Amino acid sequence: MAFIAIIILGVFVLDTDMFGIFLGIMFALVIGLLIKYQYGVYKQKK
Repeated sequence: MAFIAIIILGVFVLDTDMFGIFLGIMFALVIGLLIKYQYGVYKQKK
């Protein structure tokens, strides 16, 4: 939910050109966190 709020804020605050870069960074962060979480769960199961 926090990520959605940050993205919505980004739409209002940043230029449309900058938003593409911003969205890319946010997307990479979300994927990174998901992978880290999945890896943590996988290690615990073993």
